Amino acid sequence: MKRRFLSRCLLLAVAALANPARAADYTWTDAAGAHAVTLARTTSGDDVELKVSATLDGRPDWSVRDYVKACPVDVILDVVPASIEMRDLLGNGRKQFLFAYRIGCRGDVSADQVKYFLIDAGTKYVLRGEETVTVKGKLVDGGAAPLPNADLKAQPVFLRYMTKHWRAISRREYE
Repeated sequence: MKRRFLSRCLLLAVAALANPARAADYTWTDAAGAHAVTLARTTSGDDVELKVSATLDGRPDWSVRDYVKACPVDVILDVVPASIEMRDLLGNGRKQFLFAYRIGCRGDVSADQVKYFLIDAGTKYVLRGEETVTVKGKLVDGGAAPLPNADLKAQPVFLRYMTKHWRAISRREYE
């Protein structure tokens, strides 16, 4: 009896450690409800995945996934910490979630792609482009103007805000 109880406890402990519950990285409450966003970067062999997922009142709301597969050099798939914000840009009591990440496969200092997202009520507004790489303040690579998706083009308030912040979140500097 005692042995069976210990075996069950051990199995439960192993299961809990193998699949730990992930706490949300960002939470807020607004007119739409209680939001929670989780950022996860996972590696499997040469493949790297970034998943940003959100819940609204405990139910799945939206997710963004991206991958770098079979990269023989340096994998770049990193969220830009300074890009993460929750803002009520429309003044309607509902906050938008903003974040950006860099994505690339490189073995030098060339520019990576940058994807800058604003999520509002489940709709993904995206500004895509390349980062600007500077060495001691001088442009080395990148810097092409970012391109908005169709949804972002149709929402001028979001487009202005994201364009204004693009330069700060898409710059990589070397001294």
